[in-house]
Parts: sequence; C-alpha cells; structure tokens
Amino acid sequence: MTQILFINGPSGSGKDTVSGFVKKCSPAHVCEEKLSWPLKSGLAHMFRLKPEFVEKLEKKKDIDQPLFNNRSWREMQIRLFRDYFLPTFGAEVFGTMLLNRIQIRENSGTQYRTYVISDCGKYEECMPIVNKFLPIRCRHAEITREGFDWGTDYRVPIALDGIDKETIENRFDLEIFEVQIRQMFGDWV
Repeated sequence: MTQILFINGPSGSGKDTVSGFVKKCSPAHVCEEKLSWPLKSGLAHMFRLKPEFVEKLEKKKDIDQPLFNNRSWREMQIRLFRDYFLPTFGAEVFGTMLLNRIQIRENSGTQYRTYVISDCGKYEECMPIVNKFLPIRCRHAEITREGFDWGTDYRVPIALDGIDKETIENRFDLEIFEVQIRQMFGDWV
C-alpha cells in the first residue's frame, strides 16, 4: 500500500536533507519526489542545460545567474509557475502531474511503498494527492530551523485536511538530526 510523506518548510530549513534521511531508512522502497519537478525539467530543457549544471544550480538556487538575466534558479521556477502554469492549469497542477508520474511507475511495475515529497508549499498542490491516497496513508512534516523563516518564500506553512502536522526542529548536527528522522519515520517506511 503506497504511503505519502509531505515535507513543508521554508527555504534552507532542511527539507531535502530530511527526504534523504527517510530514503536511507529503506532505499528500495522510498522514492524522493518534488512537486516542482516539471518546473526544473522545463527550464532545463528551455535553456538546454546539462544535468550536472542543473545540479550546480540546485545548490546555488538563490544566487542570481547571468544566464537568467540576473535572476536566480528559484526565481525562474516561481515565475514560470506564477506566470504560466498557475493561470493556465490551476493551483493543483503539480499535484495532478505527480499523481500521473506515480501512476506511470505503478503501471510499469515499479512499486514504491513510500513517496517523500520534499517541496510541499501550497495546500492546493497537495490535495489531489491526499484525495487519492487518503489521509490515513499520508503524513505531514514541517521542518523548522533557527534563522530560516517563511519571509519572502513562495511556500507557506500548510495544514492538510485530516493529517496531523509533525514539527521537526532542525537544530542538531547532521548525525543527530538523521537519528531523529530515523526514529520518527524509520518504522513507517
């Protein structure tokens, strides 16, 4: 039975780190996903970016890039969403697209027990997935970290219907933080 872990938190709070730690609990059964994958993929294709360059951009996503007319990789994704995807397809488009990716995997015989979605930032994006898998098969973790707040982040704190939010403080070194994540999610995945 497929399960979903939604991870929410401001930029820099450690969402991808938590996702990686959860995957380490059961590598063959956990698939890391991003609702923003179509944005990243689309921009990479439009600008003909090689995968290794996209990896570098992901690590420096808030730094303005000459290639993007002195806009950051993150800002380019937000603009593509806000100016094209949102008015054209609606707020739930990336949740619907992720459901399609999961269905394609399952139809091809690739089955994961748990999908970890590390960039949940809008209620509307998540609800198609919650509705498909039902709240009983979903968990929601909000990551907090001193010095990192929602500020001007496009994401916002979310509450998902029928799913309790677990708040995780990212305040330890990586080894202790990983143990904390394994204790919370290790048996679940």
